[in-house]
Parts: sequence; structure tokens; C-alpha cells
Amino acid sequence: MQDLELYEILSEAFKDEKSIKYADLVRKVKEAYIRIKDSPLGDNKAKDLISICKGYNFIKQSAEKQPYTLLPFTEITS
Repeated sequence: MQDLELYEILSEAFKDEKSIKYADLVRKVKEAYIRIKDSPLGDNKAKDLISICKGYNFIKQSAEKQPYTLLPFTEITS
């Protein structure tokens, strides 16, 4: 999946929220994935997607066990 596609899914998950707790983020990512890709996404794949996005600095936590916030999009260069 391309970085822009990942960010699009996150943007959809965060569309009504500024910050989201992890369990809610997993649920919202799954819902956003269905809306965008028209295909279901399991819990583990949603968690993997969140981890990838955290590594790309698309989302952040201010501290452990704190809600996630969406950061501005920056293209990933490899």
C-alpha cells in the first residue's frame, strides 16, 4: 500500500476527531478501510497499519497510553 493510501485511511478515521485512543483507532481504521477499499480489514492488519503509520510519523502519541493524533502528511522517500 502506498503512503498516500495509508494517510487517506487515517484521515478518514480521524475525520471527526482530533485524538483517538488506540482501541477506538483500530475500530475506526477498520471502518475507514471498508469505506475506501470496499474490503474488510481484520484486527491484526489494522494494528499493523497503525504501526506502519506511526513509523511514518503520520500519527503520534504525546506519551505512552495517550490518544493518537494525526500529523500533517509528508511524503515518504526511500
